[in-house]
Amino acid sequence: MEKYFFDYLIDQLNKGNFNEVALKTKKNFNKYKHLPIFWNLRGIAMQNLNYTVESVECFVNSHKLDKKNVAPLFNISKIYLEKKMFSESIEFAKKCLTINEKYTPAIIVLANALSSSGDYKQSIFYCDLLLNNFESKIPRSYVYNLKGANFELMGNSDNSLACYKKALVEDKSFLPAEENIANVYSSKGEIEVAIQMYKKILQKDPENCEIHRRLSIIKKYQKVDDEHILLMEKIFSKKNLDENKLENLGYALSKSKEDVKDYKKAFEYFSISNSIRDKKTNYNYEFQEKEHNCLKEIFLNIDYKTIHKNSFHEKKNQVIFILGMPRSGTTLIEQIISSHPAVQGLEEIDFLSKSLNQSIKHTSLEEFSNKIRENSDVIFKKIEKLYFDQISNSKDPKFLIHTDKMPVNYKLIGFIKMSMPYAKVIHCVRQPKDVFVSIIKNYFSQLNMSYAYSPRKLVHYQNLYVKYMRMWKNYYGDWIYDVNYEDLVERPDCEIKKLLNFCDLDFHKDCIDFQKNKKSVSTASSFQVRQPIYKSSSSAWKNYEIFFKDYFDQLEIY
Repeated sequence: MEKYFFDYLIDQLNKGNFNEVALKTKKNFNKYKHLPIFWNLRGIAMQNLNYTVESVECFVNSHKLDKKNVAPLFNISKIYLEKKMFSESIEFAKKCLTINEKYTPAIIVLANALSSSGDYKQSIFYCDLLLNNFESKIPRSYVYNLKGANFELMGNSDNSLACYKKALVEDKSFLPAEENIANVYSSKGEIEVAIQMYKKILQKDPENCEIHRRLSIIKKYQKVDDEHILLMEKIFSKKNLDENKLENLGYALSKSKEDVKDYKKAFEYFSISNSIRDKKTNYNYEFQEKEHNCLKEIFLNIDYKTIHKNSFHEKKNQVIFILGMPRSGTTLIEQIISSHPAVQGLEEIDFLSKSLNQSIKHTSLEEFSNKIRENSDVIFKKIEKLYFDQISNSKDPKFLIHTDKMPVNYKLIGFIKMSMPYAKVIHCVRQPKDVFVSIIKNYFSQLNMSYAYSPRKLVHYQNLYVKYMRMWKNYYGDWIYDVNYEDLVERPDCEIKKLLNFCDLDFHKDCIDFQKNKKSVSTASSFQVRQPIYKSSSSAWKNYEIFFKDYFDQLEIY
């Protein structure tokens, strides 16, 4: 009877009848609760029904009844990975490996979780274990692809390309590797190679709308009847096209229509895509205001001169923070500075916010504020240490200086000042109407940019950013260097020399010829920074003034 019952449950799981398994296990709870398989099967059902907490509890109970069984621990690590709880996923994957060091499913979960948490070197280590040491059923193409992604995130495009190509050697039909190779060529500025690769992928998969979007970013459209535009319009007009395809295709068509100066159509297409993307986000006006007020009060009452008297800072490496609104010129500034031979550009890394959250465990802004008041010296020192611990896993040790180009770090300038007073902080300032248009018409991979897809939300966010920067400038003055995008475009040589001087860097001609920098760029600005500085991007807002005038009138100027 017992065997029949569990065979039945396994069959129902295989058929996707998770509610049936949940009901049967609940009904027979007292009868089988002493068996680990009961808890494991119930946990799988709960997991697939999105009852995360209960599924984890089931797997914990299963493991308690059979401590030599790795499956429940593996299931927990996989759940946490899917929920983007990477430290928890790492913890349980490692517990699996203490029981069975050759349990390859746990190794690949661990490699993924480490990569997602920013520990790329350790992720590569576990990829190599799978590739070299174990008889693994994990497809080698997948492992090489993950290893390549780690190298790419570390800024090592040559090694990433080598890994992606090895993935294709293992499996010629492994499309993710082919897409990644094209993306690397695009980010390296090898545009023609990337275009040809994207076209090759589209021949195999004509409705791969993400590839249509990526191709549109680097392709310059000259004619309204360009064959790629016509193909995209044909796909877009199909009935019952799923929303993800519509979303990607809308941004692609918008870019193509802007190139041929059909701004009305461009507006219509990106508005459709924005409406889809906006539904996936949740912009909390009230929380944004409360967060600003919380930080304002905290740093108003902290005397940084007193903090720095107890100088606990160990300046092992220099860091240049480049911040401001997205699309304000942060990528351009990083490309200029990282063209200097002494500097490594690390692009948009979230190490500062991670270090802050690890240093101050909190469930509310009030708790956050209280903990800083009670133990500020220890917290600021911990932020510095955690930040550079993460940097050491990502940067090339031959560089003593790195850039951190996470735009939203403008909210955290107070923490930079207290934790790393030796840091250089560059604030990118651009005409707010141009920033508005450049954000509203573009696709951003991060859904946490919840303000980016609604004009009303974007106005609120931009105006709040102005309040932040006025506050920090009032607190810290010229310690923050304002670089004006329009001035940089108008007088590049002069402004670049001033910028390098602020960073305590000798002048180097490569910084003027920054477009030749071979460093990969993965943001929405990847194509523009491969061009010499051009003025056409300034005042581009005028092309969309008819659609956004009421919103433009509400924008504050820094």
